Amino acid sequence: MSEGSAMPRLESRHAEMRRIYDDLSQFQVDLIDFQYHPDEEYKFLMVYHDYLIKFVVLTAPKTMKAEEVACKQADIFTCLVLQRFYSSITAGNLQTTL
Repeated sequence: MSEGSAMPRLESRHAEMRRIYDDLSQFQVDLIDFQYHPDEEYKFLMVYHDYLIKFVVLTAPKTMKAEEVACKQADIFTCLVLQRFYSSITAGNLQTTL
Protein backbone atom coordinates (compact mmCIF):
# COMPACT_ATOMS: atom_id res chain seq x y z
CA MET A 1 0.00 0.00 0.00
CA SER A 2 1.22 3.48 -0.76
CA GLU A 3 1.11 6.26 1.78
CA GLY A 4 -2.18 8.15 1.91
CA SER A 5 -3.99 5.45 -0.04
CA ALA A 6 -6.63 3.28 1.61
CA MET A 7 -6.81 0.78 -1.27
CA PRO A 8 -3.94 -1.56 -2.20
CA ARG A 9 -2.52 -1.10 -5.67
CA LEU A 10 -3.35 -3.98 -8.00
CA GLU A 11 -0.77 -5.26 -10.45
CA SER A 12 -1.94 -5.31 -14.06
CA ARG A 13 -1.52 -8.69 -15.73
CA HIS A 14 -2.96 -7.63 -19.06
CA ALA A 15 -1.07 -6.41 -22.08
CA GLU A 16 -0.90 -2.69 -22.61
CA MET A 17 -3.74 -1.46 -24.82
CA ARG A 18 -3.26 1.56 -27.03
CA ARG A 19 -5.91 3.37 -28.97
CA ILE A 20 -5.31 3.82 -32.67
CA TYR A 21 -6.87 6.85 -34.33
CA ASP A 22 -7.39 7.32 -38.02
CA ASP A 23 -9.92 9.09 -40.22
CA LEU A 24 -12.49 6.31 -39.98
CA SER A 25 -12.29 5.70 -36.22
CA GLN A 26 -13.87 8.92 -35.02
CA PHE A 27 -17.51 7.96 -35.05
CA GLN A 28 -20.17 6.58 -32.73
CA VAL A 29 -23.13 4.32 -33.47
CA ASP A 30 -26.05 4.11 -31.03
CA LEU A 31 -29.01 1.74 -31.26
CA ILE A 32 -32.08 3.06 -29.46
CA ASP A 33 -34.85 0.62 -28.54
CA PHE A 34 -38.43 1.86 -29.07
CA GLN A 35 -40.18 -1.51 -28.68
CA TYR A 36 -42.65 -0.10 -26.17
CA HIS A 37 -43.57 2.81 -28.48
CA PRO A 38 -43.13 1.45 -32.03
CA ASP A 39 -43.98 3.37 -35.18
CA GLU A 40 -45.76 0.64 -37.13
CA GLU A 41 -43.09 -2.02 -37.77
CA TYR A 42 -40.12 0.22 -36.87
CA LYS A 43 -38.99 -0.49 -33.30
CA PHE A 44 -35.40 0.76 -33.33
CA LEU A 45 -33.47 3.89 -34.20
CA MET A 46 -29.83 3.82 -35.25
CA VAL A 47 -27.85 7.04 -34.81
CA TYR A 48 -24.50 7.36 -36.58
CA HIS A 49 -22.44 10.37 -35.46
CA ASP A 50 -19.20 11.14 -37.32
CA TYR A 51 -17.08 13.49 -35.21
CA LEU A 52 -14.53 14.16 -37.93
CA ILE A 53 -16.91 15.75 -40.45
CA LYS A 54 -19.63 16.65 -37.91
CA PHE A 55 -22.29 14.58 -39.61
CA VAL A 56 -25.24 12.66 -38.14
CA VAL A 57 -27.26 9.95 -39.90
CA LEU A 58 -30.51 8.54 -38.52
CA THR A 59 -31.88 5.24 -39.79
CA ALA A 60 -34.69 3.02 -38.56
CA PRO A 61 -34.00 -0.71 -38.72
CA LYS A 62 -37.06 -2.92 -38.26
CA THR A 63 -35.20 -5.53 -36.21
CA MET A 64 -32.05 -5.77 -34.14
CA LYS A 65 -30.67 -8.60 -36.27
CA ALA A 66 -26.98 -8.35 -37.08
CA GLU A 67 -27.59 -8.64 -40.83
CA GLU A 68 -29.95 -5.67 -40.95
CA VAL A 69 -27.81 -3.47 -38.69
CA ALA A 70 -24.70 -4.34 -40.73
CA CYS A 71 -26.55 -3.53 -43.96
CA LYS A 72 -27.61 -0.12 -42.58
CA GLN A 73 -24.03 0.58 -41.45
CA ALA A 74 -22.68 -0.44 -44.85
CA ASP A 75 -25.10 2.01 -46.50
CA ILE A 76 -23.92 4.81 -44.20
CA PHE A 77 -20.23 4.05 -44.70
CA THR A 78 -20.69 3.86 -48.47
CA CYS A 79 -22.40 7.25 -48.58
CA LEU A 80 -19.81 8.92 -46.35
CA VAL A 81 -16.78 7.40 -48.07
CA LEU A 82 -18.16 8.36 -51.49
CA GLN A 83 -18.86 11.87 -50.20
CA ARG A 84 -15.27 12.20 -48.92
CA PHE A 85 -13.91 10.78 -52.18
CA TYR A 86 -16.05 13.15 -54.26
CA SER A 87 -15.02 16.11 -52.11
CA SER A 88 -11.34 15.30 -52.55
CA ILE A 89 -11.75 14.95 -56.33
CA THR A 90 -13.63 18.25 -56.72
CA ALA A 91 -11.14 20.01 -54.44
CA GLY A 92 -8.27 18.61 -56.54
CA ASN A 93 -9.96 19.71 -59.78
CA LEU A 94 -10.59 23.16 -58.34
CA GLN A 95 -6.93 23.51 -57.37
CA THR A 96 -5.71 22.42 -60.80
CA THR A 97 -7.99 24.92 -62.58
CA LEU A 98 -6.76 27.80 -60.43
